[in-house]
Amino acid sequence: MEVRLWQMIDGKYQNILRCQGHQGWISSVAFTPDATKVISASRDKTVKIWKVSTGECLHTLSEHTNEVRAMAVSPDGKTLASGSSDKEQVIKIWNIETGMCLRNLQGHRDTVHSLVFTPDGTKLISCAGSQDCTLKIWDVSTGKCITTLLGHTASVRSVAISPDSKTIASSSNDRTVRLWNFDTGECKQILQGHIEGVQSVAISPDGQILASGSRDKTMRLWDLETGECRKVIEGHSDWIDSMAFNYEGNKIVSGCSDAVIRVWDVNNGECLHAIQGYTSRILSIDLDERNTFLVSGSDNLTVQLWNLETGKYLQTLRGHEGWVDSVAISADGRFVVSGAADSTARVWDIRYQTCPQVLSGHKRRVWSVAISCDNQLVATASGDSTVKLWDRRTGECRQTFQEHQDSVRTVVFSSDRKLLISGSADCTIKLWELSTGNCVKTLTGHNHWVKSLAISSDNLLLASTSNDKTVRLWNIQTGECLMTFHGHKGHVDSVKFHPYSKILVSSGKDGTIKLWDILTGNLKTVIQEHKSTQNHLNWISSVAINTEGSFIISGGWDESIKFWDVKTGKCFKTLSNQPYAGANIAEVKGLTEAEIYNLKALGAVDSNQPLTITAPETEERNTNVS
Repeated sequence: MEVRLWQMIDGKYQNILRCQGHQGWISSVAFTPDATKVISASRDKTVKIWKVSTGECLHTLSEHTNEVRAMAVSPDGKTLASGSSDKEQVIKIWNIETGMCLRNLQGHRDTVHSLVFTPDGTKLISCAGSQDCTLKIWDVSTGKCITTLLGHTASVRSVAISPDSKTIASSSNDRTVRLWNFDTGECKQILQGHIEGVQSVAISPDGQILASGSRDKTMRLWDLETGECRKVIEGHSDWIDSMAFNYEGNKIVSGCSDAVIRVWDVNNGECLHAIQGYTSRILSIDLDERNTFLVSGSDNLTVQLWNLETGKYLQTLRGHEGWVDSVAISADGRFVVSGAADSTARVWDIRYQTCPQVLSGHKRRVWSVAISCDNQLVATASGDSTVKLWDRRTGECRQTFQEHQDSVRTVVFSSDRKLLISGSADCTIKLWELSTGNCVKTLTGHNHWVKSLAISSDNLLLASTSNDKTVRLWNIQTGECLMTFHGHKGHVDSVKFHPYSKILVSSGKDGTIKLWDILTGNLKTVIQEHKSTQNHLNWISSVAINTEGSFIISGGWDESIKFWDVKTGKCFKTLSNQPYAGANIAEVKGLTEAEIYNLKALGAVDSNQPLTITAPETEERNTNVS
């Protein structure tokens, strides 16, 4: 993980500095006011202070015990504040020159998401997550909490203060922006209009305009004095996580989960520039039954196909306009289905490298996709609380299942084509009869979102994972929970049955892959424990097992796919997800040396040799839906 510094030279952005050293995702960066230092906060639990002129790391601040999520630099450039998801939710105050921790501020009961100093540097304002929902004003010199602001009903994501220090603005997952009187702590106004959580707020240098960025993919510009919404700006394809005004206040820059930074004209709302980012976290992986292909979906909006035996990159499928959250490959290896944050699913023909069907109809993100064993049906699960059943050949929606009360995060077919099973953020699992469309069972027991499902090869057992840090094993016929597996230290995102052994494989946010004995409930093996440089740096979002059961494949937020030997637990192969893999830049004119370097690092080539793949020649079966 690295920090990069770019400068506009002759109308082009040139990479003038690379600061390398973090071992986890960088959550926040900031310059000191004199621009001699840049400071980065990371999920590796550290904050680093870099010298801009050389890229040298001057200090590594390592006293936090968990991910550092927020950071702010005082107006005089002497003091740094950092906030994290430490057990005690500590905010630390540091001397930037020496790297010494001056004091700890304690009082929040959940992750600290945002920090801002008052213009005079004497006070610090913080906000925190859903177990807290508060803002706090602190005296920087003493570390004492002066005021706690109550009113938001969900996690508070961002905070800003006006140049005259009279108004605080805060945004929340409760879909509102609140304006507070700094002196009294009174809530002056509640700004409503966003239809999903509000991730970020910023105030213009003249104190007249408030900008808010939301999970609904829009940015709103408000009159700070009256609370009137002046403009709704659209253009991003995912959550808008951060914003900043330029010094003159006539432009605003927005950063989005779609890995694009956009520069907007404040007066007319026009997008002036779009800068494509380079992230490629692996969100989902799948294998075909013949062990020919590995398919992956990532946050760079692409689906990638690999040769499973050699690990060679084969092709990139482009078309989605949001993160690709889920991928599934047909049993015969001819088709891939992908679901994305753009509210669509796509069916891809591997042999011809085409997209014959775009499955449109969901109103929100498609979190999960599945293909029936005969390759004729596609199921999609969405944030709009529905599951849809589609004809893979025609793209026709055959049925919509609507009994879940919240976002549906996972869906799977039974191999006998009798059941479709879905798991939801409403903490339930529902079993749907395909022949009638009826919900025949609802399984309860998880106390947080259900994230992943797997069915045993004999269709008798169901495994489920959840944000409650557990894996559960169910009897499909009776609906009884047979066993609950405890051991993960964070959200559990993926689960698979071993094809022959009585073993479950699970992975999640804690960066580990765990093998469970389903007869005894014991934890047999932890394949990954962050003790090797071969390990994923963090979140393992997806696991798969080859047909023979000899190795496990994992995809992680560190942008890699790893192969693990089941017997030894050793990593024997690593694939890097490259968003520009196969892109030919041989004839492209006008690229700078830095741009060529970056494109090649991301998989681009400078040769004219064509890329070809061979998909199986299997004939499709004409099996009618019962």
